Amino acid sequence: MVSFVLVARALGDLDDDLDFHYHTLDARPLPGRVIEIDKTRQLLYAVLDGQLQWVFHTSTGTEEPYQHPAGYTATADTPPGRHTVDWRVDGWRDRRLGRMYRPKYFHGDGIALHGYHAIAPHPASHGCARSPSRPWILSGRTI
Repeated sequence: MVSFVLVARALGDLDDDLDFHYHTLDARPLPGRVIEIDKTRQLLYAVLDGQLQWVFHTSTGTEEPYQHPAGYTATADTPPGRHTVDWRVDGWRDRRLGRMYRPKYFHGDGIALHGYHAIAPHPASHGCARSPSRPWILSGRTI
């Protein structure tokens, strides 16, 4: 069985556009700055030219159905595949499903990589990839 990780490839710093896709764990390292989100272990890896720089806890979607405040039922999934960040917000953003710090939206359903005040050690989000909300993690610093 092949294991997969969600990868966000950053071409510049964390505030530059991010490119998300899957690759196998035994694949050759991607060049440049990469954010890998391992949904199985709920870890976010910051990698530079194939070398691990930082490891943070993350919390991705529960994969369970939930009732959206807008009145429909949705599934709390962190989508696989290749995505590009469509837009981002610099600072806190309050939405119906909760508060996010510096969200970087990569899916049309409002799913983002964002800071959060508490990171559960298991899937607990509505689909976003949560990371610690310390400013230096999502501040635009080069990783």
